[in-house]
Amino acid sequence: PFYANVSATPEYLANTTAEVSTGSFYWSSRMIAAMADASYSTSVFHIERYRLAVEAQGHALLNRYDEKLRREADGVKRAALRERANREIADMLKRETADTLGKVLFELSGRM
Repeated sequence: PFYANVSATPEYLANTTAEVSTGSFYWSSRMIAAMADASYSTSVFHIERYRLAVEAQGHALLNRYDEKLRREADGVKRAALRERANREIADMLKRETADTLGKVLFELSGRM
């Protein structure tokens, strides 16, 4: 979940290039999907935990920032709060994605 009406999107989500990189959510999620598909029976619970963790933490951050936004009347400061929230959400997503990528890679490499 992200806030709309912002002038910038966090880099991890905004720019996808043709170069495969874990610095991009697009490529990280594709790598997770490809490896989890090949090791489904041992990776599925990592994917489920990842999805639940990102959803729960994302909503917790939104709830925290919703409260800050309710208390702020200034439009410029409200926009800055939305962008800061989106950065925090993207940072959390990047951490959780990297963690899950490592776990799924471990599961698949154990089959080699």
